[in-house]
Amino acid sequence: RRKKLANVSVEDMDPSSYETPPYSLKINRVTKTVDLRCTLHKIPPLLITFEPTPDHLLLHTLRYSKKYYVKTKYPNGVKVSAGEDTEAELENGILRASFPITSELPEVAPEATKVLGKRKKQKQQNSPPAKKQKKPELKKDKAKEKTQLNADSEDDSDQETAKPKKQFVTKQSALDLIDTVTEAVEDNINKKLAKEQAKMDWQAERKSVREKRKKQKENKKKEEIDSIIQSLNQQKKQKKKAKRDLETSEDADEPAELPVPNELGLKSILRNKNTPSKGHISFSPQLVQIKAIPRV
Repeated sequence: RRKKLANVSVEDMDPSSYETPPYSLKINRVTKTVDLRCTLHKIPPLLITFEPTPDHLLLHTLRYSKKYYVKTKYPNGVKVSAGEDTEAELENGILRASFPITSELPEVAPEATKVLGKRKKQKQQNSPPAKKQKKPELKKDKAKEKTQLNADSEDDSDQETAKPKKQFVTKQSALDLIDTVTEAVEDNINKKLAKEQAKMDWQAERKSVREKRKKQKENKKKEEIDSIIQSLNQQKKQKKKAKRDLETSEDADEPAELPVPNELGLKSILRNKNTPSKGHISFSPQLVQIKAIPRV
């Protein structure tokens, strides 16, 4: 395949139908070389044809899908030492090469000297013109006339300078402008203050409403708690009353039984089983009979 690509002949193709890549050929007077710089991005080095000659430069990529073609003479018709052994460097898609000049270097273009000359003329024009020396006048009459004319012209110039300049802005208009500006600023400030005051009032009203609601909730809770306590107390009282009523009704129905004497002849001083117990017991002489115990 490389042999087939190498056999591509440039003579059979029309170079005008191909695109010329961006390139530059410049003469470097310090190193006395012609420097080449050509951008060939994303083109393989093997498919770049670089054939410089002493008179012209031939560079193309006709063997690649992206076809470039350059055939040009060196600037100012200089001749260089170039041939098949001339090397070029391709780095980051930029082809660089330098050809040493064998012919004489061309002279500096006269346009540069013209530009320098123009700059000198501009500097001379910018410099203040030299004062012309007045020739001495022979006739006194002419001198008097000139002095009179000069005096008249000076008077006219003084009058012109004495005229006050037109004031586009008068004091009254400036004061009016200041008043309007201050009024606008005051209105803006008053609007902001009113807005801030309305906000503060709204916040205070919201706070009072919240406190009122809080107090109402607290009072409602207290009332509920008091009602619950009252209901409980009433229930207790009712229970106690019912218990007392039951006790009184039982006492009325059953007659009081007298205590039965024991085997020893003692009467029981205990009450009925339904009687509530007390912390202490009292003995009466009527219920208790004491007998002497004989000695054994």
